[in-house]
Amino acid sequence: MLRIHFSTADLGRIHLAPGPDPAWEALLSLHVLGSCDEDPVMRPWRRRMRDTVDPMARPLLGLAPPRGYSPDFLTPPKGWTGLKAESK
Repeated sequence: MLRIHFSTADLGRIHLAPGPDPAWEALLSLHVLGSCDEDPVMRPWRRRMRDTVDPMARPLLGLAPPRGYSPDFLTPPKGWTGLKAESK
């Protein structure tokens, strides 16, 4: 088991985002959707989504495989900015 110990000073430097980043949420959802993992928690969601994903969106699964490299434009470095800022 890996344990990471934080000092009081370390904890004082931690900043949390005010909300989820839409681009990261989409990317990580694609990872779960494309996975063959039989996680019982995600199985119902994955089954439901596979049946409802628009066929035109299916190529995105190839861009965001469950493991390995995803293109940099799918992983925004700026943090939480919202969809409008991400599309610029």
